[in-house]
Amino acid sequence: MNIVLTLSDDRSICESIKAVLPKNDLVLFEHTLEDGMRRLVSMTADIVILDDSAAFGIAALNALTSVAPGTPILVLTSKSGDDISASFTLAGASACIPKPFDCEELVRHVVTCADETNAHVHAPTAIRRGASEGISTARHEQALRWMSRNTTYLDDPDRLMQSLIDAVIDIFAPARVGILMQSPEGVQFILSHGIPESITESISLSFSQGLMRQLEARSSLVDRNQAALEENSRKELAAIGGIIAIPLMDRGHTCGAVILGEKASGIDYTDSERSLLTTMVSCTSTCLEQSKQHQEVSFQQQRLNTVLSTLTAGVVMVDPNRVITMMNESAERILQLHASDVIGNSIIKLGSAFADVVLRSMKEGKPRVRHQIRDVSIKANLGLTATPMGDEGVVVIFSRIPTDEEPADSDISYSPLWEYLATRVAQEIKNPMVPINTYAQLLPTKYDSEEFRVEFSGIVQESVNRINKVVESIYEFARHPRLNKHTKDINVTIEHLLNNYKDTFARNDISIETDFSTENTEVALDPQLFDRALGNVLQNSVEAMPDGGTLKIATRREDISCSLSIEDTGPGIDDKDAPLIFMPFFSTKENGMGLGLTMADRIIREHDGRIELDQKTTEGGRFVFRLPSTADTQ
Repeated sequence: MNIVLTLSDDRSICESIKAVLPKNDLVLFEHTLEDGMRRLVSMTADIVILDDSAAFGIAALNALTSVAPGTPILVLTSKSGDDISASFTLAGASACIPKPFDCEELVRHVVTCADETNAHVHAPTAIRRGASEGISTARHEQALRWMSRNTTYLDDPDRLMQSLIDAVIDIFAPARVGILMQSPEGVQFILSHGIPESITESISLSFSQGLMRQLEARSSLVDRNQAALEENSRKELAAIGGIIAIPLMDRGHTCGAVILGEKASGIDYTDSERSLLTTMVSCTSTCLEQSKQHQEVSFQQQRLNTVLSTLTAGVVMVDPNRVITMMNESAERILQLHASDVIGNSIIKLGSAFADVVLRSMKEGKPRVRHQIRDVSIKANLGLTATPMGDEGVVVIFSRIPTDEEPADSDISYSPLWEYLATRVAQEIKNPMVPINTYAQLLPTKYDSEEFRVEFSGIVQESVNRINKVVESIYEFARHPRLNKHTKDINVTIEHLLNNYKDTFARNDISIETDFSTENTEVALDPQLFDRALGNVLQNSVEAMPDGGTLKIATRREDISCSLSIEDTGPGIDDKDAPLIFMPFFSTKENGMGLGLTMADRIIREHDGRIELDQKTTEGGRFVFRLPSTADTQ
C-alpha cells in the first residue's frame, strides 16, 4: 500500500487520479498549498502528485521539497516543451507528466517512486513516554459515570458514538480523535474531532490489509510506534494523524475502530490511560451489540403492532403491574375509548368485569378462554380470551358478541380462532425472547469470553429470525390475496410442482403415484398462488410421513369442475381435529403457526373453488381440491 498525497484545486483531477491508482493505495487530497504542507508535516507520504495549475507551480514545488525532503514529487502539467520539464526537474520534481496523462504512465511513475521511498523504512517518531503513574480518581469516576449512562443510548447508536467522542476528549484531551465504522463502501469515518475534513472524507480503509486487518487479527489496541507494527498499518495511522487505534467489536469481529492522535502536551498515553481507553471502547462495543439487538426486536415489535392493528378483534396487553401497555385500533372502536386515555393506567380503567378476567388469568398463570362479560359502559356483551405471557403480563383478545337485536357481521373473533391466536403468538414470541433476554443480562459480565459471544450471538440471531418468521406469517395471513389468473392445464401445473419437490420426496423416502385425467382439465388460476396452496398441502403430507410412504395424486373432470386429490399413507387426522384443520392458527405440531392449510383454503376459495378433507375412503390423509373448469366456457 502507498500513501499518495495529491495537491490540486480541480476536483475532476483528484477523482481521475483516485480512479487510476490501485484501490489498495491510500489517496489523499488537499486543495491548497498551505493544507498540503501541514499534511506533510503531520505524516509521511510515499509520493506527492502536484497539479501545475494557476494556484500551484514552481513556487509550490519549492515549498513542498523544503518541508518534505526526500519525498518523490510528480508534476502534472498542461505545458509542453523540454524546457518546462527541465525547470520542474531542477526544482526537485521526480518526473513531469503532461496532461491529459496516460493512465499506465502515471501508475508506472507512482510505483517506481514509491518503491524508492519504501526502500527506506520510516522510523517511528519518538514521543515522550508518559510516566507510568495511575489515572486520577476524578478521571476514573468520570469514565465510570459515562459507562453507566451508555444503556440510555440503546435506541440511538449515533448518540452513543458522539458521547464516546465527548468522553474521550474530556478525560484524555487528545488533539485528534475519530471513529471509523464499516460500511458498504469501506471503513470510513462517521465522527471525528480535530481531524481535517479533507481526511475524513477521503479515507476509506479495507479489512484486506493495513490497520483494519491488524485490528481484526489482534482484537486489541494498536500503537503506531510499536516496532512490530506492520508498515501499512503505520502508514494509515500516520495519514489519519493517529497514534493509537482500538477496535470496536461486533459479535467477536472487528467492525470499526476508535483512533486517537497525540496529546496536546506531546506526552504519550500511560499504560493506565490505555487500559481505561480499552475498557471504554469495549463497553461501547457491548452497547453497540445490544443496540442492534434492541433495534431488531423493536422493528419486529413494530411489525407485530402493524399486524395487530389490522385485526377486527380488540387486542389489549397488560403488564405484571396491572398497567395497560398496548391497545389496538379495534379495541378502541369496540370499547369506544382512545388508547392515549387508557395506556399507562390500571386495567380497572376498562371496567371491573374486564379486569376480573385479566387478573384471574394473571394470578393463576393459565389462559381464560372465551369468557363472556357485560360491559355496561357500551351496553354490549364481550367475548374475552386472556393468555398469560410470563414476565410480560397478559394479552387479551376480545370482540363484541351480537345480540338477537343486533345483526352479526363477519367478525369471527369470538371463536376458537382467538384461543389459538393468543396462545400460539404468545408462545412463539415468548420462547425466542428467552435467549435474547438471557444474553442481554449476561453479556456485560461474560463479554470477554469469546466462546460465550460466539455461542450466544448465534442463538440471538436465530431467535430474532424465529420472531421474524412469526411476524411474517401473521402479516401474510392478514393480506388479501390478489389473483392474476391464466388458463392452465392443471395436470401440467401439478407435474411442474412435483418436479420442484423431487429432492424433498427423495430425502424423506416418499414415492409418488399419479393418475391424471385424459379429459380437458384446464382451469383459470394464478400459477404462483395455486403453487403455494398446493405446496402447503404437499408439505403437510410429507410431514405426516416421517418414516416415508406413498403420495397418490389424481385429477378428474367432474361436470363443470376439475378435481385434484392428494392422498398420503400417514396416520390420518384425528376426528376431533378434522373440523378445525382449516381454522387459522390451529396446529397439532409443536412448531409452526398453523396457517398452511388456512392459506391454502383461502387461496382456493379466491379461485371460486374449495378444499375438502376426505377421511372416509382412506386411512391416511386425503385432500380434494375442486376448481371450476374453463373447458365449457371457451
